[in-house]
Amino acid sequence: MKKINWTKAIVFGVLIWLITDYFVWCFMNFDLIDKIIPKIIVILVAGLLSFFFALNFRYLTLLQAFEYGLIWIAICVILDIIISIQFNVDIFNTWEYMLGHALIIVIPIIVAKLKETETTDVPQGEATQN
Repeated sequence: MKKINWTKAIVFGVLIWLITDYFVWCFMNFDLIDKIIPKIIVILVAGLLSFFFALNFRYLTLLQAFEYGLIWIAICVILDIIISIQFNVDIFNTWEYMLGHALIIVIPIIVAKLKETETTDVPQGEATQN
């Protein structure tokens, strides 16, 4: 069983936070952050980043996927406590914040399950016929 790659976990967690907060910042500057479409975009960005970062791991068990998701969430929450809360004191009370973080935890598990299914679906010992 492979151990957690802490460098990747931390870098990916910081990148998730930076990229999603960049989107939030852009929407805030255009005074669009209170509209539903920008909120959905930020949620989708968090989910997509989690998906692509989970694909980056060659071997990923369900437990490891959950651990990476938790690490990414912990990093995002810590950075939000340090930085983001200064700009939005209600950040932790929003549905989009909770949904985005739920995706960050769930999507790596889905990716790990899909990878697990891929490896078990390959028939072993079958000769290819021409």
